[in-house]
Amino acid sequence: MSAIRGFEVVVCGGGIAGVEGLLRVRRLAGDRLRVTLVSLDRDLVYRPLAVRAPFAGSGVRRYPLERVAAHVGARWVRDRLSSVDHTSRTVQTEAGATLSYDALLLAIGAQESSPYQHADVFSDRGGEGTLRAIVKDIEMGELGSVAFVLPHEWVWPLPLYELALITAERARSMDRRPRITFITAEARPLQAFGQAAGEALVRLLREAGIRLHTGAVAQVPAPRVVRFGATQLEAERIVTLPKLTGPAIRGLPAGTRWFVPINERCVVPATDGRVFAAATPPTFPSNRAESAPSKPTPPPPASFISLASATARPLCDR
Repeated sequence: MSAIRGFEVVVCGGGIAGVEGLLRVRRLAGDRLRVTLVSLDRDLVYRPLAVRAPFAGSGVRRYPLERVAAHVGARWVRDRLSSVDHTSRTVQTEAGATLSYDALLLAIGAQESSPYQHADVFSDRGGEGTLRAIVKDIEMGELGSVAFVLPHEWVWPLPLYELALITAERARSMDRRPRITFITAEARPLQAFGQAAGEALVRLLREAGIRLHTGAVAQVPAPRVVRFGATQLEAERIVTLPKLTGPAIRGLPAGTRWFVPINERCVVPATDGRVFAAATPPTFPSNRAESAPSKPTPPPPASFISLASATARPLCDR
């Protein structure tokens, strides 16, 4: 590989995708690239374990971003992305800083909002307090019914299934028998993951005593009421997931639901091939997807290295 000097990589986002990109850049290129991590968050939060928090589990794990960045020799800017100017190859932060880049990776996640006015929203960014109260009411025998409603929106559906199954297990362990219902617009649970996964989940739900309604686009028109088709279901508590929309970054194109569009190489169109983004919800399995992606998209860090090598000049020419 040609010698690389002065090639600037900026990674925006301190979540899993951003930190994974940061680590892969270092693993592939060593110290030949200068890397800056931009994130207002102090910690990398490992969120998949958040479903355990309402059940007195360990919950999320946190890793200080300052330590992560220092470990790989990157600079950490505690700020949030405001805009991108791909012509000048610069990003502007909310605090007014201007950062230059030769390659830019966007991994800033999505905006969350409630899909229903009269439902409790569980998010891996919070909401465990509400679920903890529901679990406590079940344990005390004070809650007779719960409905888990998967909204017909761009969502990552797995946490809601996990919550329903863990709730049923906790109720059984306390010798409680609340009516637990799961409602989804999918033709089968986890449809995007394929038939085998769906059939396995149907079996788990049945064994847990959870009543499943599929192919049902639900509405929650009032407290304790779920309506789908000609069916109206009453439930003392209704739990759902947040709907997701993109961050709508100034200076970049916006696609479906304001997410940044990308091609098969994770490149944002009309940015001279220098702006990359982590895959957006339409690429991920969701309750609107028919199938999971047939092959993973190449990781942006590998493209960074190719880009840096192609633009590198001998050191004597600099």
